[in-house]
Amino acid sequence: MDANLLNIIGVLAVFALIVIVPLAFVFGIYTFNKRKRK
Repeated sequence: MDANLLNIIGVLAVFALIVIVPLAFVFGIYTFNKRKRK
């Protein structure tokens, strides 16, 4: 494995976590509120 490629994968993984975690959190709250309202 190339060290540079590993570095890029690491940065992408961190970026994915930073983006996906808040989105999943907001989506979870949104669906929870929708279910509660019915």
